[in-house]
Amino acid sequence: MLAYVFSFDSDYFNLIVLDQDRTDLSRRYIAELTSDNTFRVVLHAEHYEEIDAWLQAGRAHLALVIPLAWKLPCKRAILRLFRRSWMAWM
Repeated sequence: MLAYVFSFDSDYFNLIVLDQDRTDLSRRYIAELTSDNTFRVVLHAEHYEEIDAWLQAGRAHLALVIPLAWKLPCKRAILRLFRRSWMAWM
């Protein structure tokens, strides 16, 4: 996504967010991504159809979809990494 975005000559990009997870982690991720105003959230979408309509109308440059329970794979990966390093230490 970022390689595509940075190929444009623009100061900011209008971003649609569809946050299906709606957790503190997903909200922090969105806040961090938009903190420097390179990405400006123009719509917090509820459905994919809204994303299509806004992109086709040219109101937004890109969309970020955070799926439901997206943090679970992250937690599993961290636990696996921790277990491996703990076993190596023993």
